[in-house]
Amino acid sequence: MKRLLIVFCCIFFGCDLENQGGKVTVQSQTVAVSGDYDMLYTMVYAVPETRSDEIAGKNSFRLTAQTSSRSVSANPSSAVFSAKETGTSSAAAFYGRLRDRETELLKSGASAVAARALQTSAGASVGETRQFWILSGSYMKETETVCRKITENSIFYTEENAAAVTDEHLDYLASELEEKLPLMREKFGRESDTDGNGKLIYVIAETEESVFGYFYAVDKYEGKTGSNNGDILYINALYFSEFEKYKIDLAATLVHEFQHMAFFDTLVRLGRTHSAAVWINEGLSMLAEFFCGYAEPHESYITGTLSNQGVSLIEDDGDSVDYGLSLLFMRYLQERFGESFIKEIYSSSQTGTASVEEAVGVDFNTLFEDFVKMILLTGRNVTTDSRYDIPAFNYTKGTAGYAENGFCLYQLIDDIYGTFGFSLSIDLRRSYGMNVENMKNYSFYLFKWSNRPVTLFQFDATDTVNFETEAF
Repeated sequence: MKRLLIVFCCIFFGCDLENQGGKVTVQSQTVAVSGDYDMLYTMVYAVPETRSDEIAGKNSFRLTAQTSSRSVSANPSSAVFSAKETGTSSAAAFYGRLRDRETELLKSGASAVAARALQTSAGASVGETRQFWILSGSYMKETETVCRKITENSIFYTEENAAAVTDEHLDYLASELEEKLPLMREKFGRESDTDGNGKLIYVIAETEESVFGYFYAVDKYEGKTGSNNGDILYINALYFSEFEKYKIDLAATLVHEFQHMAFFDTLVRLGRTHSAAVWINEGLSMLAEFFCGYAEPHESYITGTLSNQGVSLIEDDGDSVDYGLSLLFMRYLQERFGESFIKEIYSSSQTGTASVEEAVGVDFNTLFEDFVKMILLTGRNVTTDSRYDIPAFNYTKGTAGYAENGFCLYQLIDDIYGTFGFSLSIDLRRSYGMNVENMKNYSFYLFKWSNRPVTLFQFDATDTVNFETEAF
């Protein structure tokens, strides 16, 4: 180990930027790590100006610590420093419609649903058939299914022509879900026994290819068009043809969708007329996957977040929510504050950022600043502050901690980001795909330099960042 000087700077851009109907404060954080390889990362992020007085007034500070360096990666692809495309995928649009429907149902004030059993079910039996309405894109289709398996807590129906779904596949899912259901109920609460049968119903049927599965809140309402009147989760039969490849994703999808059901049922029981912000709802469902041991796919989500920058954490129109960013933020809250914040959010009369503030007792601007500092600093051996270094995020590949967590954050950053050299004068606000004037609230850019200046940043009246290129 070498003893190294670590420089961490928090700098306020002295400019007013219009964004989302108000002004934002754009700031940057920088951490320099020397050793066998010179590494300098810069984080630029945006928060609403009206809530940023405390942040804007902070000065830069220095930390001295020991650390080891990792080899810098090759130059990045052109996509790394450009903002995420605004176009919506069919899956994002599909899930956006589901969350919008939940909002409509809650706002309608139809409170006599889900908090009581609609009817007492006579109970299913293996081999019986049942019609279900299945969502496919923006349409519904009526599908004939057959009951294939019944367990203590579950009933499995499969589409009659779903030949790829074998008894072995159902045995795997049933075993996983029977094991995980008590844990899910502990973390997120019980579903409302809408049909009075004391069981969850899983329907395996073909839907659009981009969708693994879903929860449809209309099923909680008797007499609604398209309602199947029950506590039902749906899974796409298309992915059973390559079951070994997708079995973790399929199991993860079902616990993911259970969280959506539990959250919706809780809001109904409490008489809420608002739904959860999409980024919170999806982040909590990703957290459910982690709790149940299905974190293996999470590295790909976070890689997507780090590779496509400039999206907002709080974007909640359902079409552009970033699952990796929501996952990382909820994991951060869980590691920093413990799991109690989940039920606080569930029971909150607030929504969006206000519900998070109420749950953890920290101003959201300060919380977001802590979050981006953590992304920059965790695993770098530059601080022991638990706000900025999360041990669970630092386990390297091949360790038990990595297998449980699903990713090593600092290694992902080092592997994804290529390096750029300093020049005498760089307009940071418009360089390398960044356009600070158009940054959304609670978004960030992260990039890495291949050499380090003596003076990290000096600002002039045009907000051009002047770098001195002499070596330390």
